[in-house]
Amino acid sequence: MLLFQHQRKTEQLVALFGVGLIGAATAQALTNSAKFKTHYLKWGWQEADRGNQRHLSEVVENLTANSEISGITVIWCAGQAGFSAASTDMELTNFQAVLDWLEGEYKVSPELRYNFHMVSSAGGLFENQQGINSSSRPLPLRAYGELKLAQEESMLATDWLDEKHIYRPTSVYGCPRPGQRMGLIPTIIMNGTRNRVSTIFGQMDTLRDYVLNEDIGSYISKKVLSKKTKNTTNYYFLGTGRLVSIFEVRNLLEQHLQRKIYWQFCPNSATNTGNITLNQQALPNDWEAVSVEVGIRQVYQYLLSGKHRHELCRGFSYG
Repeated sequence: MLLFQHQRKTEQLVALFGVGLIGAATAQALTNSAKFKTHYLKWGWQEADRGNQRHLSEVVENLTANSEISGITVIWCAGQAGFSAASTDMELTNFQAVLDWLEGEYKVSPELRYNFHMVSSAGGLFENQQGINSSSRPLPLRAYGELKLAQEESMLATDWLDEKHIYRPTSVYGCPRPGQRMGLIPTIIMNGTRNRVSTIFGQMDTLRDYVLNEDIGSYISKKVLSKKTKNTTNYYFLGTGRLVSIFEVRNLLEQHLQRKIYWQFCPNSATNTGNITLNQQALPNDWEAVSVEVGIRQVYQYLLSGKHRHELCRGFSYG
């Protein structure tokens, strides 16, 4: 996890949990948007106990010993379970541990502001639903979606948070950093450059709404740094509003690679073929996202530069 301490020590302290695809983009956006000093802190994923909470409280106390911070903001981007994960118990345990830690800080200093920004999942909550909007009812079909709903409900049940923000992105893709898991688009690009076959867990006509991770990170950063009133609860559906099939993704990638892309469809992917589409009117008014054409070009150029340093991925769950 990362702690962001503003140079103006009267500002909020920001605790970011998870530096994967969305978390890393959020961290970069925070760094670019304001003058923060960043502190790395280990949070033992397998040790979600009071030891973690106590250690984090000690670090925060040391960092703020000579300052008067305005509050603490948590950004939850963490997660090890993928879309097709069978068990998510450890994820929920860690999420609750972070929420308990922040409540402990509130009980010590109730005069400060306490905000929570949580990254959820439109695909996990609304799988196989089309035209998703603010009135749509979450109906998870697998453990991952049930996890996201449980996390949302746990955070919303608190009565001491000043701001509650829930981000529900659609199918996220982006430039993977070293050590991160590749997704559909980077996997096909890397395999395509080597004339290797990609295994797709989906079907040719399966529709998704692809959104670039950097757009999400920038948006979360903007919300974290903006001034809000107390007792605020917000939901944000984040996508482009444009439906793209796997067939169209292949065509776009073949244009960039200037070669034919080879793939095979997993025979056991029948449960992962339902369309997940977002109503464009559900997008926030202040949200901006690049088109999938622009985003794919950015990912392609990044991978072509060799900065990713990844082993080749053979398959991807189309979630």
